[in-house]
Amino acid sequence: MDGGARRGKVVTQSLHDMHATPPPPEEGTEEGPAGHTVSREKVKLAIAARAAIVSPGAGSVFGRGLFRRLRGLGKASLVYLALLAIGVAVFLFGLDGNTAGPYKIAMACGAVFFLLVLRALQVDLNRRRERPGRPRQKEAKKEPWTWDYPWSTSWMTPEGDDVDSSLLGTVSFLAVVALCNALWLTGMTFFYIFLTLLDLLALYVLYRLLRKGVQSVRFRTPVVIWEEIPVYPGSPLQGRVAFPRDVRAMGPTRLTLRCVSESRRSRSDAGPYLDAYAVYRETYEVPLPGEPGEPLDVLSFSFKVPQDQPGTALLNNEPVYWHLVVAVPVAGPDLEVAFLAPIYQKRG
Repeated sequence: MDGGARRGKVVTQSLHDMHATPPPPEEGTEEGPAGHTVSREKVKLAIAARAAIVSPGAGSVFGRGLFRRLRGLGKASLVYLALLAIGVAVFLFGLDGNTAGPYKIAMACGAVFFLLVLRALQVDLNRRRERPGRPRQKEAKKEPWTWDYPWSTSWMTPEGDDVDSSLLGTVSFLAVVALCNALWLTGMTFFYIFLTLLDLLALYVLYRLLRKGVQSVRFRTPVVIWEEIPVYPGSPLQGRVAFPRDVRAMGPTRLTLRCVSESRRSRSDAGPYLDAYAVYRETYEVPLPGEPGEPLDVLSFSFKVPQDQPGTALLNNEPVYWHLVVAVPVAGPDLEVAFLAPIYQKRG
């Protein structure tokens, strides 16, 4: 990941560099240091909650330890297994029949039902995945960054794939849409309108999936290298973003540091899923190192974390955490990644 051994240019930007250009102003924003744009408006984010995020190195819930995790579900595991067996039975019933239409429909219904149940089991197992426990030692409690997340100053990948955008979830959704398209044969106007909207949504989901795959092939996975862990409010957050393959930026790269707070929709809502809100955002743009299309190898950054903002609390019932979002305009779909930032309150 050492950018010095590569031909791409290194872009360095700090709070004291006046060459940064602020992005277009938005409603509720204010000018921050050195051209940074700051927003303290509470905005809902279209991202998965922490309970649905797979931590680095956690692996698949269907891998090693599956039977132990199924036992942890209790009687619910028997219900899941029974429903999976029903889906397989319906599929085999259609497979054993002739080529008539009803048997084909039975096969499709059995396959879709199996995928939906398997998806529900995956979500439940991910939600109940073992999380790091709070240590009993008093001194260790003052340093949550040593046990609540696998932080590293060497390099770290972007936030893990969230459950709601996993491959199994996408395949299940597309399978349901494909099955619903059989309603085109009814000839009813209502179904025509409904299926048109549903197919457009499926095309958007498929576009997002293909975009992610294309970016993975073109650029692989960018990584961030933090200068220091942890960083306290009032101190500078510094580091570098390294790209395994040269990224040819077509315009200024936008960097956003945001504080994310999760909360339930209402006090009476006891469900496991929360909504994520950005309560603080600081954004600035890094000018191109040269002409559009020249390689961008390593991107250095620096943010002054505001003193009045909270620190990371990943294990709270309503978690609080920080993201560094990097958006690079490239030919085709833009490259955008989000890294969990090690910003914690100083204790003791």
